[in-house]
Amino acid sequence: RVMLETLGVALDADARRPARALAIVDHLDAPGTWLFASFVAYACERSPVVVLCVEHHPSEITALARKIARGARDSVSNALSRGSCAFVDAFTTARTTTGDGLTGTLRDVRDAAAATTRAAGSGRVCVCVDGLDGLVMSECADDAMELERFLDAVSREAGEEVDLVTLSHWDVGAVEAWLAESADCEIRLEPLRTGSAEDAQGMCQTTHRNSAWRAKGAARRSRAGFALTELGAKLERRR
Repeated sequence: RVMLETLGVALDADARRPARALAIVDHLDAPGTWLFASFVAYACERSPVVVLCVEHHPSEITALARKIARGARDSVSNALSRGSCAFVDAFTTARTTTGDGLTGTLRDVRDAAAATTRAAGSGRVCVCVDGLDGLVMSECADDAMELERFLDAVSREAGEEVDLVTLSHWDVGAVEAWLAESADCEIRLEPLRTGSAEDAQGMCQTTHRNSAWRAKGAARRSRAGFALTELGAKLERRR
């Protein structure tokens, strides 16, 4: 896909790894929900997908994917119809209602992964987590360490082979330690220092720590300007 290529990312770059993690890290002035929704859409074209919803409703993610993900606008809706995509509400098993916090959430993710994998007939599952900081600040997780254990458990237990895509906020910074240690690829969204310009509203900086998500010929670090329009997202590589 052109968007992913511009960011230097390929979903099948090194799919032989049993577990891979890609982190989208946004900013209050450069939100990344549109990019997260795009990854969900493109993942739905090639593998079973489980979306753990923390900060956004499933309908919002589906609508954004339909608007932003060129060439895959209907992939989320189609995958939901096939049963190869499932949305899990992070708070249906929150400690305030059941007392089991992330243990119950992990169980729900694991069950959804098994169901979508059966529907897709594929062994590799993509788990997308919408808002790591929201889990830490809620009563689902006591602290960042518990969240890190949860993410490690997802990578081990959601399937034989697991891709993990996360969204977090660097101006909150609740999961910086996990990002530094476990993310194979990090895409950081930043607002322009001088405000928006005609051709860009912000910058995406991609950093590959290994080849897990690195597109063929892509640099280890790259930058792209992005602008959101009525027609979708426009990305352009920058030096």
